[in-house]
Amino acid sequence: MRASEFMSHPPITIDENATAEQAAQLMIAKKIDCLPVIDASGALRGIVTPSDYTTKEVGIPFSIIRAPQVLGRWLPPGGIEAIYRSARETPVHAIMTRTPVTCGQTDSLDKVASLLVDRKVHHVIVVHDHRPVGVVARHDLLRAMTRATATT
Repeated sequence: MRASEFMSHPPITIDENATAEQAAQLMIAKKIDCLPVIDASGALRGIVTPSDYTTKEVGIPFSIIRAPQVLGRWLPPGGIEAIYRSARETPVHAIMTRTPVTCGQTDSLDKVASLLVDRKVHHVIVVHDHRPVGVVARHDLLRAMTRATATT
């Protein structure tokens, strides 16, 4: 079974110059938790997920200390609301994960499942000529399982 057989397609994408707020609104409206980020030519540039909007522990450069960040900004005590307000102007390219996990349309179920597990991600972007053509989420593996059991 190949990725093209169980991926969700077409993917809902967002332009890298859209705002973080627009990305959040789109994910809420479409009830999705993954947006491939594309440039003006449609090429994949990154990915935005709800985890990009939550607090992350980030290493402080040249230090062993880790501190919280939200939307790529250091989090002062009680400052998350101000950072969320700034999301109205923050471009998606400033908060996206720049190296999304990808696969090709002809990659096997084994390879895609391994990517999800080994890379500890919830989504693999299926690409063709550097453009997203689908998304495989963990729940898409259920679709693959039902198709595999239907043919046995």
